[in-house]
Amino acid sequence: MNNNNFQTMKNIFLLLLFFSIAVFADDPVLEDFAQGYELITDGSGAIYRVPLPATVYQNVARDDLGDIRIFNSEKQRIPHAIRLQETRATEQVTRLELPFFPLQGEPDTSGGDDMNISIAENGRIVNIQYKSSATQTGQGITRYIIDLSGVQQNVDVLEFELTGNEEGYLKRVSLEASNDLNYWRTVVHNATLSELDYANHTLKKNTIDLDNGRYKYLRFIWNDDPNGLQINTVRAMLNSITRERQKTWTTVSGERSEKDKHIIEFDTGGTFPIEEINILLPEDNTLIEAILRSRSDKKARWRTHYTGLLYKLNMKGTRLEQGPVHIRATTDRYWQLEVKDKDSLGTELPQFTFAWEPNELYFLARGDGPYTLAFGNASAGSPGKPVDAFMHVLSEDQQSELIQMATLGNRVSLKGAEALQPDREIPWQRILLWSILIIGVLTVATMAFRLFRQINHSG
Repeated sequence: MNNNNFQTMKNIFLLLLFFSIAVFADDPVLEDFAQGYELITDGSGAIYRVPLPATVYQNVARDDLGDIRIFNSEKQRIPHAIRLQETRATEQVTRLELPFFPLQGEPDTSGGDDMNISIAENGRIVNIQYKSSATQTGQGITRYIIDLSGVQQNVDVLEFELTGNEEGYLKRVSLEASNDLNYWRTVVHNATLSELDYANHTLKKNTIDLDNGRYKYLRFIWNDDPNGLQINTVRAMLNSITRERQKTWTTVSGERSEKDKHIIEFDTGGTFPIEEINILLPEDNTLIEAILRSRSDKKARWRTHYTGLLYKLNMKGTRLEQGPVHIRATTDRYWQLEVKDKDSLGTELPQFTFAWEPNELYFLARGDGPYTLAFGNASAGSPGKPVDAFMHVLSEDQQSELIQMATLGNRVSLKGAEALQPDREIPWQRILLWSILIIGVLTVATMAFRLFRQINHSG
């Protein structure tokens, strides 16, 4: 390849690079958006997050929230990402009362040959019968079988209520576990149960910790003389963690369709991420058969979410209502309720209420604040998500250190509703840039093809 050809191709590549940058840098500026919010930060984080308010969902042009941008004080766009809000963990302790059975007699006389244990098909102990007449019910009970076969999760703690000793006690006990009532293994050695009065205080320990095991049967054994102590109640303390996101319920009124009086139409007013809905009937003793549908815009096809009965009954002071219905997540704005029998609805129209979970906005604290959240631009394309990709490689501890909360400040007046209208003008500048880019690519391809042929001929 001669120097002239090389220089020509070099210039073309530089030209292509220049126009590629120009095309992809053609992103709306701050003033091109409908509205905005100031974002208040404390300057301590590398990344900030803030829940998106309802105003954003009501004024974006894209249902994927692709027309949201973040700008710093120099009006430079900075990277951001939109993610589902973090779940909030709630720990609950449930106490489940367990069946238990005292074992009569001494340990060496209560083996499998001296008693018959009746077990139901589900594994639960029904009854224990003794064969030997030597075992007397009057003897001190030193062992019990605790039936956990009906518990469907690991047991963390056992709680005991004891009776028979009013002066206080301090006793050592052990627990053995079995799945067939034949073979036992010790799972707790010398645990302590106590109830003592000391210095005008009552010191009580009535629980035994387990190793989060899944046990079918436990055998409780007094290691010390119980001195008349007896088990009155045994409870399994079950820990359950519920993770949920904060929900916001919004209610809108309906209007009868001009085309069909059997249809009530609702407008949520925005592209809210909806996962739960409910129809609020206005009058008691209403029972209707209905179909609930939705669509993203007024030209889209309807999608059915629910078909069935809706009711609100009041019988002798007791109310019975349909309640919320979970649906597949959607951001559809327009909804309709088709009632098969219009006379069953009454004169007042129902209301549509929906639960939505605000997404959280994450943005890099690049440049100086204050930062501005801008939203609402019909011509904006969806930006990249470097922040989202970055957070996927961070551990939870790293995220807690790097990510801080921001708060919404004052509203910022920008272009207004005009920004939500599609740009109908012919984008001559964009067309020109893309034309030059395509012509340049074709020119390079032609030159490469000719060079390839020259090399083949010269060879």
